[in-house]
Amino acid sequence: MTKLEKEAMIKMQQNNNIIIRPADKGGGIVILNKRDYDNEAMNILGDEKTYKLLKKEPTEDFKEELRELVQKGKSEGILSKNESLYIDMKNPKIAIYQNLKIHNDVRKPPGRPIVSGVECLTSALSKYIDQFLQPCAQTLPSYLKDTKHVLQILKDIKWKEGYIIGTLDVKSLYTVIENGKGCAAAKHFLYQKGELTTT
Repeated sequence: MTKLEKEAMIKMQQNNNIIIRPADKGGGIVILNKRDYDNEAMNILGDEKTYKLLKKEPTEDFKEELRELVQKGKSEGILSKNESLYIDMKNPKIAIYQNLKIHNDVRKPPGRPIVSGVECLTSALSKYIDQFLQPCAQTLPSYLKDTKHVLQILKDIKWKEGYIIGTLDVKSLYTVIENGKGCAAAKHFLYQKGELTTT
C-alpha cells in the first residue's frame, strides 16, 4: 500500500457513517451507507415467518437451564469438573450481523444474516460436543472436507458419457433440521462409534 492508500483506509475505518463488510460470495469487500445497512437489518428481522419479538431477554433463563444440565452431567459422572467449568459460560455474548449479497443486487444488496456463535452461551458446549461428532461425520459416505477432498474423489471416478456435475446451495441448511431428528441422528452415530453406551 502507498502512504495515500493507507491514509484513505484509516479514514474509512474511522468513518461512522459507512459499514465495511465482506461480500457474501466472491471474496469482495462491500462499503455501504450505515443507514442502508441498518435498514436491511431491520428488514431481515421484520420477517415474521423467521423471527418473533420476545417479551423479555431470555439469556438468563438459558444460562440457568445450561447450568442445571452441566451440574446433572457432572453429578452423573458424564462430565469432569474441568469439563463442567469449561462448558458453563459466565458472560456470554450475542451478536448478529449480515454479509451483503452483491451478486444479487449491486446497488441495494440484500443481506444474509449471520448469528455469531463466538463466545455465545453454547459456544464452549458446541466445541466439546464437536470433538465427539467430527470423527463420526468423517466416516459418512456423504462427508466432504473441502475442495481438495472433492477433487481427490473426482480424480478416482471413471468419467462416462451422460455424467454431470452439480452443486447445491441449501438455504438455511442447519436451521431447517428439526432438533429431535438432529439429536436422534447424532445419538445413532455416537452409539455406533461406541461413544455412547446404554446403562
